[in-house]
Amino acid sequence: MLLNQVCYRTLHLPDQAKLATYENIGGYKVWHKILTDKPSSNSIIDIIKKSALKGRGGAGFPAWLKLDTVAQSMASQK
Repeated sequence: MLLNQVCYRTLHLPDQAKLATYENIGGYKVWHKILTDKPSSNSIIDIIKKSALKGRGGAGFPAWLKLDTVAQSMASQK
């Protein structure tokens, strides 16, 4: 049986539902890096593009394409 390694990778650990457990196996490492390094939005989009991350809509739409489109069309007022 093939298990989803992303969803089930903490099942064998004690306190598997705790945030600290997830962080100890590398969870949120990239998020912490983004918060401390503060890269540009184009840099973040390039990283997502290289990762080949897809959206959750079922059509396999590239996540970077949606983010890039929004970034290109943002108004100056937020």
